[in-house]
Amino acid sequence: MLERVLCIDNANHKHEGDAGLGEFFKYILPFMLVVNVIVFAHSFGHYVVAKMLGLEIKVISFGLGPTAARFQRNKGIWKICWLPIGGYVQTNDSLTDRGLILKNLSVTLYGPIFSIAFALCVFLIIFTTIGAPSVQAGLVVLVQLPVLDGFFAAQRALVWTWKTWGVDESGALASMYNSPGSRIMCLAAIWSSKFGLINMLPLPKLDGWKAFHLSIAFIAGPERAGKVKKWALRGVAMLVILAFGYFVWSDLIRL
Repeated sequence: MLERVLCIDNANHKHEGDAGLGEFFKYILPFMLVVNVIVFAHSFGHYVVAKMLGLEIKVISFGLGPTAARFQRNKGIWKICWLPIGGYVQTNDSLTDRGLILKNLSVTLYGPIFSIAFALCVFLIIFTTIGAPSVQAGLVVLVQLPVLDGFFAAQRALVWTWKTWGVDESGALASMYNSPGSRIMCLAAIWSSKFGLINMLPLPKLDGWKAFHLSIAFIAGPERAGKVKKWALRGVAMLVILAFGYFVWSDLIRL
């Protein structure tokens, strides 16, 4: 009897282990793939514009965290990091020359622009090959669109995803498609557009923050840009503290 119970228990554990592995390949692996594609499209925008403008590229990193391997090419360092999510491109961001400042500003802005352009292209491919959701006789069906109509539909899809930031709303568009590949493509377009839009915000560590600093340096000079950046950091920190205090106070008065 004890042996039979142990066999059943081992079978259940095996089933749970298989389910866990299945969940990994079903959700986590595609999620990591989508994130890397989104970040690659974003970093590719920085890289292409930097090469076109003749800027010196210091570091190109695939992944984040500790470096697993590195090699030098064309005076730049190429790195492969242990955490296979994300990456970045670092250029010569010296603020001593106004022309160089303007070039770095262009490189900074084209990362978010490429993210949004990538999302637009993916939506266009989906809508013209698989179809766009359309309500007919009270039912939602997929209708293939001509290229021009698909382009405008893709623009409307981008605006819609920016207006609806919740997970349910973002998943609603992807859920219209049956195949996993179509759903992954749709989510990649949604996340890429939001990633590009968020990166335009003037917050520390984002492209919008660097663009803000470079713009001040171009207008008022590097020294004043440093002072403005210092006070802007203090202002952001103060806003975070005030927001945290507001949410805590809102929770306390409801107790």
